[in-house]
Amino acid sequence: MLIASRADNSWLGRWWFSVDRWLLGALMILICIGFYLVAAASPAVAIRIGAPPFHFIYNHLFVQSLGIIGMIAVSTFPPKRVRLLAILATVGILALLIMVPIIGEEIKGARRWIHLPGFSLQPSEFIKPSLAVVMAWLFARAIDVPGFRGRVIGIALYGVTVLLLLLQPDFGMTFLVTAIFGVQFFMTGIPYWLVAGLIILLICGGIAGYFMFPHFNARINKF
Repeated sequence: MLIASRADNSWLGRWWFSVDRWLLGALMILICIGFYLVAAASPAVAIRIGAPPFHFIYNHLFVQSLGIIGMIAVSTFPPKRVRLLAILATVGILALLIMVPIIGEEIKGARRWIHLPGFSLQPSEFIKPSLAVVMAWLFARAIDVPGFRGRVIGIALYGVTVLLLLLQPDFGMTFLVTAIFGVQFFMTGIPYWLVAGLIILLICGGIAGYFMFPHFNARINKF
């Protein structure tokens, strides 16, 4: 059953037939899986730290609801506005990542959080979506506009981001950002040997991190 007919010119109708419904469905499935995992694993952790059993579930629902509302809101924006927001967000988050090693609080061997009045912020969590959008635009424009050095700018932007993440250090986010960058870069038509080199570099970085950083070593061993 369709939410709206193609003759529907309302906000909902225009949105429904312009959005990628397969991607939207996949995202909703991932959201449901995430909630199930939080609901299954978090009560025991909450009790262990002296919090109410459903503390993390309620918190997850609140943040998840904000995320869904934000996702739907952004999906209604025209591409130019999304691109502008992504560029501004990336610049702002990179500025925060520069501040993390300076004013961030060290927890378990890593300095990732910035404490602000009333709440704490982990800037690296917000770099993923904004950087992915900016990278996609740079690589697409490099293909469509001869002479535009989008690949070079994208590689430089990736390098700066990874450097700031490694200063914390945050290997998990580094691997994730590298995976996103690698897939997007691969779709621009790069040779397979470059893809293989990126994978080897990622593996070598993980091995080096395992032996160089005790907290990373401990997390891998515990897992």
